[in-house]
Amino acid sequence: MKYICYYDIDNHEKRTCFLSAKNKVDYILECLKSISPESIQIISASRTTGNKYCPQRLVFLSDNVSLKLFKSFGRKNVITKALDRFLMPVFIFFYLMKYVQKDELVVVYHSLNLINLVKFAKLVKRFKLIIEYEEIYSDVSGNPKQRKRELNFTKYADGFILATKSLQNALGVNDRPVAICNGTYQVEHQRECNNKFVDNKKNKLINCVYAGTFDPRKGGCFAAIAAAEFLPENYHLHIIGFGSDKDIENVKKLVIETSQKSKAHVTYDGLKSGEDYISFIQSCDIGLSTQNPSGIYNSTSFPSKILSYLANGLRVVCVRIPVVEESDVGQVIYYYDKQTPEEIAKAIVSVDLSKEYDSRDLIRKLDIKFRSDLQHVLFE
Repeated sequence: MKYICYYDIDNHEKRTCFLSAKNKVDYILECLKSISPESIQIISASRTTGNKYCPQRLVFLSDNVSLKLFKSFGRKNVITKALDRFLMPVFIFFYLMKYVQKDELVVVYHSLNLINLVKFAKLVKRFKLIIEYEEIYSDVSGNPKQRKRELNFTKYADGFILATKSLQNALGVNDRPVAICNGTYQVEHQRECNNKFVDNKKNKLINCVYAGTFDPRKGGCFAAIAAAEFLPENYHLHIIGFGSDKDIENVKKLVIETSQKSKAHVTYDGLKSGEDYISFIQSCDIGLSTQNPSGIYNSTSFPSKILSYLANGLRVVCVRIPVVEESDVGQVIYYYDKQTPEEIAKAIVSVDLSKEYDSRDLIRKLDIKFRSDLQHVLFE
């Protein structure tokens, strides 16, 4: 079995690999391993974002899982950038031509850069293609030609792994087997949290966290910070996540400005990953998913941070959008209807922390269901 995606195992080569996407791939990979006895090879399309040349290599992650990394020329100059952009799809295409067998399972994490090479390889090698769609990228770009290309790609698939039920209808793939996976259904056991703000709980401080992108087009981070001005003094809003250098500076600036006029505590706590991320958010009580509801991507794209919050036992506050409300976790979310700081703050304060709550049990049930659906997709 092959799994084509953007993936890396370390940071010294600085290959393109977004943390949220890698977490989803890792979860799907674990599910594939539990379902199929076949060996799995991850074929990475990641190019280096650094200046140095990185050779190709094969890395064995476990007894039956390996990772193929192709050579990358780096971004030292215009020529190496162009070589990387042109040659990476070529490397992957010819690798598939050489090593994929007829009827072999090939899972592809949907990417605009991979569409053409996968289509041609499928036509030649006739493997069984499962496409993993997290979103329709043209919903963000607003490019009609790109959307037509994305929808056309579905014709080549034998089955799908989709992030939302809405995607199933948007893509028009009700005629083939589908497994819905909103995010990572991986329950995280309670850690012994030693973050510096844990002691605040003894003083009845309620810790809220926004974890995710600082991209102003999504708007979630800035909406969360703005809401802090309307929170009582026993609340602490933590901002963690990622973005461009400019985005990070804008976040830091807004945090400082808001903290000067807010009774609540507001802090920027940097980027967290792995165990640092888990222990950090487990030190919090409420997770915020405050993206701009007017974005067209909200019709099919599920905010992955919601699953992360729930898997770690947090209550979740989210803007009311159908893709979340109609999902399998929709009934445990606290919603607000207007994208204003006041309404977001009201929703946060409305969270009843004394009410019996076990989001981890819900995530366990969804994990079992997804594995069953995935088995159907792979082997029907």
